[in-house]
Amino acid sequence: MRSLVATRRSRRISDPKRKSACSTTMRSNSMTSGKPRLAYIGVGLMGGPMAARLAGLGYKLRVFDADAGRQAAAMASGAVGAASPKDCVEDADLVLLNLPSQAAVETVVFGQAGLSDALLSPQIVVDFSAVSPDVCRSIG
Repeated sequence: MRSLVATRRSRRISDPKRKSACSTTMRSNSMTSGKPRLAYIGVGLMGGPMAARLAGLGYKLRVFDADAGRQAAAMASGAVGAASPKDCVEDADLVLLNLPSQAAVETVVFGQAGLSDALLSPQIVVDFSAVSPDVCRSIG
C-alpha cells in the first residue's frame, strides 16, 4: 500500500480556507446559535436516547411522542415538548422521525395535525423509522 506524502500545497480537510463542496440553506434566525433547530418525533427506545444526546449537545430541540411518559423523559433531558407533530415541526430546520411502524409514520405524516399540513421548504425530514424503503418512497 502506498502512502501519500503531505506537501506544502496540501491542506487539511478542516482547513477554514477550503470551500465546502455542498451548501445547505437554513432559516436565517437559526444561524444565530450556529446550530439548526431540530424537531424529533418518536422519542421511545431508539429516539429517546438520540434526542437526549442532541439536547445534551446544545441543539434547540422540540419533541413529540404519542406516549406522554416518553415525551416527558425527553423533556427532562432538555428538550421542549410539543402538543402535536404539526406543532413540533413549526420552527424546525430539520425534522427527525423515529417511529415503530408504517401505521405510526402514516398517522404522523397524514393524520390530524400531521406533518403534511406543516412542512415548509427548506425543511428537511430524516426518517429513522422501522419501515421498508418502499413505504418511505410512497410517502414522498
